[in-house]
Amino acid sequence: MTPADAIAKLDGQIAKHGQTVTLTRGASTITLQAFVRAYQAQELVGPVQQGDTHVSLSPSGLGGFPLPVRQGDKAIIAGATRNIENAEPVRMQDILVRINLRVRG
Repeated sequence: MTPADAIAKLDGQIAKHGQTVTLTRGASTITLQAFVRAYQAQELVGPVQQGDTHVSLSPSGLGGFPLPVRQGDKAIIAGATRNIENAEPVRMQDILVRINLRVRG
């Protein structure tokens, strides 16, 4: 699988199952589709707490938002402003193919 294939597959899944998320940092704001899910009980280890949410972003939707997405940025999901606690970029062959976020609040 190439990085382009991985991004295309993620974009397809987000188009089918995603929801609207708005990212903010200072004056920078972008609204995009992302895959949002609650953590499973067995995932509540280490820094992951009950009520945290996992958000998967595609680089395709990030447009002009300043990268990297990072701790301290905000995510608005279903009208609720949440704190980005962790942002994990996923790369294939040094190309960004996904960003996994852990959000709280």
